[in-house]
Amino acid sequence: MGVALSAYGQGATNSPPPPPVHRQGSPGYAQTEDPINRLGQELKLSDDQKSKVRGVFQDTRERIQTAVQQAMTNADTELHRILTPEQYQKLQAMEHRPRTTPDGESTDGNSTEPEKPK
Repeated sequence: MGVALSAYGQGATNSPPPPPVHRQGSPGYAQTEDPINRLGQELKLSDDQKSKVRGVFQDTRERIQTAVQQAMTNADTELHRILTPEQYQKLQAMEHRPRTTPDGESTDGNSTEPEKPK
């Protein structure tokens, strides 16, 4: 299902994609300090407040993950209803292929093009 949604709205352009935005918890995110401690210092939070804020952030993260999973399931159900069995099967196969950039690089940094003879 990720292929269908991630491709939606992306026009065919030759311009490179924007650089990734690294957020807490995402690959490449360089966290220099615990955000709760930073908030604690900036807002002068008590230990009890820090604990409660940490709980709110954790609860929010879990709610977002649940909502995303539910949205993906709903979208998949709708696509399964709309597409022919052959189209749906092809979509499923597309979702399991390695993703590449326009220049043939895998999104994990490995080239997917065959090596050229030397």
